[in-house]
Amino acid sequence: MNDFFTEPEIAVFRDRQTNAETAIIALVSEQEFARARTIVPGLNAYFDYEDWRESRDGFQMGLAMAGVDVKMVTVGLTPFLTWRRLTGAPASEEALDAFASTIGRFEASPEPLALAIVDEREFEAHSRDVAAFSAHGGDRQWSRCPRAIPH
Repeated sequence: MNDFFTEPEIAVFRDRQTNAETAIIALVSEQEFARARTIVPGLNAYFDYEDWRESRDGFQMGLAMAGVDVKMVTVGLTPFLTWRRLTGAPASEEALDAFASTIGRFEASPEPLALAIVDEREFEAHSRDVAAFSAHGGDRQWSRCPRAIPH
């Protein structure tokens, strides 16, 4: 791994069923890793799949030691690329984790969830009429909301 590498942020949320702090860490299969490196430039900081996987396992262990329930979710690159196109998310490890978190939350939720994708123009147009928007005061605050997915 290169010396300039910086740790990606892993989002931590409270699981509604268990009330435990939870994080979801994305994995891609070893078979898709070479393709993933062409899509997510940050993956080129790792020597190979094993090096990247050890880093992911290290994040899992560190969060678990801090009392966070960590789930590893394998994501397919084709659905990730579709999600990126819809959300405008960057090609990064953080975006892989956000996508895995979205998938994990949908799979684990006993209640239906909705994922709203709102750009700044739409936010401003509807911020007075939608209580969830107006409570945040502006697009920047909305996008920083812990329940918002980075876009």
